[in-house]
Amino acid sequence: MDKKKSVRKIGKYNYCLRKRVKYDFKGFRKYMFFAFLNGLIMFIFLWTFTSLIGINYIISFLFAYVIMVSNSFLFNKFYVFNRFCPRKVHKLYIGFLQISVVAFLINLTLLFFLVDLLGVFYLLAQFSIAILGFPILFVFYRKRVFGYV
Repeated sequence: MDKKKSVRKIGKYNYCLRKRVKYDFKGFRKYMFFAFLNGLIMFIFLWTFTSLIGINYIISFLFAYVIMVSNSFLFNKFYVFNRFCPRKVHKLYIGFLQISVVAFLINLTLLFFLVDLLGVFYLLAQFSIAILGFPILFVFYRKRVFGYV
């Protein structure tokens, strides 16, 4: 009798695990789609501020990053992680900003290292950093901000 109960529990656990993995892949695909859009928005603003207006690439990156983070929060909240609860918006945004500030500092350090010390073109350097960073940020946003385990 005990063996049947444990088998059922294991069976349910395995079912939930499969469901979570399937959802994670779907959520990851959505996240990467909107990360691509946000990255494109950031590249457009970074290029505009740096090449057309003539602002230093680090200051341009700051402006472009602020625009991208605000846009990214809305995409992630409503479309990727489906969190429509209006009462928790400020808590979600604060958590999102905390992770985004850490990501910004890491990104800025890597950007400075690649551009000023190694001589890589600023857009290519930012593209490389973004490709590496988007999947990592998905895990942090999913677990820490939007509450998925």
